[in-house]
Amino acid sequence: MDNLTNFWDNCEPVFSHIEISDYLKDIKSLTDSWEKHFINHYEFKDKTVIDYGIGGGYLGLYLIKNKNIKKYIGFDISKRQINAAKNNLTGLPVELYTVSNTTNFGKHNADMFICQAVIQHFPNEEYLIDFLDNLNQSNINEVMLQIRYNEKTIFSGSYETTEDVRLACQTNSEYILTYLTNYELVKSKKITNKSNYEFLFLNKI
Repeated sequence: MDNLTNFWDNCEPVFSHIEISDYLKDIKSLTDSWEKHFINHYEFKDKTVIDYGIGGGYLGLYLIKNKNIKKYIGFDISKRQINAAKNNLTGLPVELYTVSNTTNFGKHNADMFICQAVIQHFPNEEYLIDFLDNLNQSNINEVMLQIRYNEKTIFSGSYETTEDVRLACQTNSEYILTYLTNYELVKSKKITNKSNYEFLFLNKI
């Protein structure tokens, strides 16, 4: 956990989504991408939404101002990201938490769970399974997970460089559902470019 935290506390701000530039282009491009790939799949009004891996909290800002959610609950492993999100979300209905070994998604009574552009950075299988077990026990009704697709679940085995971390975890819906036994896959959406992203839309059974 310390190695993971250290990387995200010190990596390039644009890679951790604190700053909007380079491949993120601008906030309009970012929100357009969200709407295209997963936002328009859901009704958000008056819901409490957990966002895992929040960067600068831009998704929360968008959901509060444009989708009228009741509350935004953000988790991130990096205190730097949490502090950046606090600055962007001042005065809004939010709760922000640093991820730890005692993180419990279920105690927050959320309606929806979103994890986008994050699972691809998980360092090893143990971390992924712990995350999925926590989510499986959460009793949250709607879940959206973005993964970097591979027909086999593989890990880069290193967490030193940005390139290591960019391709740290690749997996598939079959593997995910092995651990999310309380959920069913409603829809999946693959992005057919070099990113190999796949969006998984799941509902509690």
